[in-house]
Amino acid sequence: MTELEAALEKAIAEVSVEEEKAAADLSKRIVTRLAALVQGEPIDAANMTPNELFVSYVVGLHFLETFDQESAMQTKTRSQADAVLERLDKTLGKAEAAGAKARRDADAATLKLARSQARKRLSDFVHTIHPQVQPRLENENATNIELTAVSVARRVIPQFPQSLPQSTFQESDRVARSLADGVDGAGWSAVPSEFALMHTLTGAPHNVRFEGNLVPESWGRSHDNDSLMAELLHVGGLDAASTFQIALALLVNTKSGSTDVKIDDLISRIGIEPRSTTERTVARTKVWRMLTLLGALRVVGERRMDVWDSVARKKVRLESQDPLLSVTAMKPRGTQESFDAGAPPLGVSLYAGPLVTQWKADRSVLQSVGDLLAITSIPIGRTSGAWARAIGLTLQQRWREQATRAEYGRAGDDHRVTVKFKAPFTRRELLETLRPKPTVRDVLDAPNPRRAIGYWDDAITELAGRKIIGYYGGHETELRDWKHGRQRQGWSELWLDEPLDIRPNQEVVQALSAIAESSRHRKRAVTKKPAKARCNS
Repeated sequence: MTELEAALEKAIAEVSVEEEKAAADLSKRIVTRLAALVQGEPIDAANMTPNELFVSYVVGLHFLETFDQESAMQTKTRSQADAVLERLDKTLGKAEAAGAKARRDADAATLKLARSQARKRLSDFVHTIHPQVQPRLENENATNIELTAVSVARRVIPQFPQSLPQSTFQESDRVARSLADGVDGAGWSAVPSEFALMHTLTGAPHNVRFEGNLVPESWGRSHDNDSLMAELLHVGGLDAASTFQIALALLVNTKSGSTDVKIDDLISRIGIEPRSTTERTVARTKVWRMLTLLGALRVVGERRMDVWDSVARKKVRLESQDPLLSVTAMKPRGTQESFDAGAPPLGVSLYAGPLVTQWKADRSVLQSVGDLLAITSIPIGRTSGAWARAIGLTLQQRWREQATRAEYGRAGDDHRVTVKFKAPFTRRELLETLRPKPTVRDVLDAPNPRRAIGYWDDAITELAGRKIIGYYGGHETELRDWKHGRQRQGWSELWLDEPLDIRPNQEVVQALSAIAESSRHRKRAVTKKPAKARCNS
């Protein structure tokens, strides 16, 4: 991360409408020219304006860094450099099909040569224009238009996934629930004679410990459990649970076990929409404090059922004693001094914990399903939005948990897969597992409890509009009309416990069907007895 990041983000927050349009036009010109350059068409720097040179230089350096990172990783997956080239191809609209065919037909050596040549062309260009832009870099007098254009142009690189599946394995669910309960501290208590808090759930095989010694000293923490509870109440809640789910999903879906992410990317993915520089700073601080909390949460316990170790070819106990992930601030390149945690960093490095590192390749152990970002991006400033996010995250968790017990079939001319869950859902379960703010009890105990009905209906409409819910109705019976047909007294408990039939979209249904089939296959493979040896007599 370069020190220019701070200027970039400041420019985005302060840019005017006119500057934003000019920046977009400038960005388009630069991306087009760099795309042509990496494909072999030279750029005439002599005919470029000063602001075009400046943006070309900074964006060119960023593209070069992407090439170099891919070389260092030495992975067999499609490189980020290829992704850059592909996105630049699309920006230009140039022979995309031909480019895809060329990459498909080429062998690894040819691809490596092509990337090397592309990198050299870009590197030569950047070094050529460096003397012309260096004074402006040193004087830090770039305009909002230039800095915003740099930011827009850099988005050509697909740095953050467009979608992520939600981790639904036991340990991840426990951490998410403990964080959501941070809204009021429910389930949390001090550990006697220790600098730690413990979150417990009746009947759960895992507890979550908030270890005070793992909280950064730079926060100025006191060595007592009251300070830990205050920090938990300050940053805990549904946003913290969402941030954890996103960070964990990023790690589970990377091959290296670590990844870097910008704070601002996380801000937008948990539905926060800053409208000023001040609001963005507040949001960054909030997300940064939530992230530091994640590395201090230890999942302690053991799964009730053994898991199949495909390497050892036997069932093993799965025990957890460590955090599922850890987080460190990304320092600007070239700085040696320690990072001031009072000012949130622009990015963080995420690292997988021991359990995730060991089992991340086995999705029968670290299960996931659905579209996480479609749910976490729901703003929770309104009650219906907070409820929609809580309901959506809980539904995807429960859908996966019920996958092996559900009934599957085919319907329609397209023979699409259908699912019917044996156990009904209830509003109580969906609103009290990851409790939003205000909680359903807060609303029902208020002077106008019937508002809960409207909030629920709006939340279901939101989830249906985002294609999270594919079907909503009563379980084995029609839904009651609670707005008009409810009794005057005692209706709220009946409303909370009404059996519901809620099913996911077709993509998730197919994923659940595959999970069920895979589970049946594993059970047959494990329980199959070896054939008796024949005796020759």
